[in-house]
Amino acid sequence: MALDLSAATVLAAIQGYLKEDYTVHGLTDQINRNAEFFGRVRRSGKEVRGKYAVVPVILQGNRNAVGARGELDKLPEPAFQGTAVDGSGNRIAGQITMRFNTGRFAITEPAIQASATSEGAFESALEVEMKGLTLDLANDLNRQHISGDGSGKLCQLSAVSGNTLSVYNPGGQQCWPSASVDPDGAKFLEVNDVVAVYSSSGTFRGTCKITAIDYSATPNTVTVDSAPSGTTASDFLVKASKTGLTSGNSDQDAWNAEVQGLLAWVDDSSAVANIDPSDAGNERWASAVMDFTSSPVPLNDAILHQMQSLIRRRGGQAANQSLAHYTTYALENYYGVEVLSPEKRFPNTTVLAGGYTALTFAGRPILVDKDCLPGHWWMLTMSELYCYNQGGFYWMDRDNMFSRLPDQMGWEATLLFYSNFGTPRRNVHGVIRGLQEPYRVDQFTA
Repeated sequence: MALDLSAATVLAAIQGYLKEDYTVHGLTDQINRNAEFFGRVRRSGKEVRGKYAVVPVILQGNRNAVGARGELDKLPEPAFQGTAVDGSGNRIAGQITMRFNTGRFAITEPAIQASATSEGAFESALEVEMKGLTLDLANDLNRQHISGDGSGKLCQLSAVSGNTLSVYNPGGQQCWPSASVDPDGAKFLEVNDVVAVYSSSGTFRGTCKITAIDYSATPNTVTVDSAPSGTTASDFLVKASKTGLTSGNSDQDAWNAEVQGLLAWVDDSSAVANIDPSDAGNERWASAVMDFTSSPVPLNDAILHQMQSLIRRRGGQAANQSLAHYTTYALENYYGVEVLSPEKRFPNTTVLAGGYTALTFAGRPILVDKDCLPGHWWMLTMSELYCYNQGGFYWMDRDNMFSRLPDQMGWEATLLFYSNFGTPRRNVHGVIRGLQEPYRVDQFTA
């Protein structure tokens, strides 16, 4: 019997197959297994209302209504718990704007036709595209959560020579004292990436494609197909969708569209969720920060104890069982080899979910993430970190999961994640910046 390769028959088979085997739940499981930090952040949708997550926070308490009195003295005046305030002193709640992260893949009609005559071939091709896309989106979300501030910055330029760009400050964050000693500027870049160039003031320069990267150079150098006009030192690189974009169509990049990650939240000066810690009454809306970036120091027990004490003094939860440390491969290894003394090296471990063993500090696990910024050591109360989202990962399939490519023999599908990151208790987290990285750990160079 001849195989019916009509479009209606093939597409009907695809839709039925997807419903059977490729559910959103299965994709979510895949994502959580492959993004360390992102996979451990708690999900919450109950605070999300429309395009915002609303997070009320108490920053002042009700101090004026509490006090000692004599037997016949007048009682304290009644008052209310002091929530956050704006610049005019008005009471406000934290407001976190939701962000869309998307992924798309395409499959051609000839590929469908060819795989229809080979048992399992089409199933394998579809699995590669769908699971590969979810892994790419998960990895990008992981970077945004642990090393992003919402701006979309991947790195900064220290010098421009034709189409060769010297890059430093991965994530747009200073990790080394100067560009001349920064070996990790291209940490979040790979060959064939399309990037947009923005000035430090937010002026869009244009887009280009990365054709080569020298990870062994200090600072790293990136070669692009054509540097946008006006590109200069101090500009930033941001993810983009295609080359050739100009100021008239610059809405196809990630500038100020990414999730507000740890760089935005675990800080002692930046405003976040519409709450500014510099406004009188909001002083507690700040994390504990120890910054040695201008003159890096080696990791030691004393620094870790000091940071833990700062968190405990300000937020009172450093002894919480959900406290965890996140850092780089090199710093975690240095802690195990150099900081721990022989008599406590082996007892200082803990078993994580899945059977993994991790080093500990003060009984709390030290975890490693590939996207952690160099020289950074995060102390995070994980029970107070949330990925605010509506419905988790989902395919844009209100009409059909697959849409036809205009004027082409192909089909496309789009994966979406509508969310943002945050915490209702900013002062139970801390970060140490400017720790000396004892050696380089790079997946592309020896």
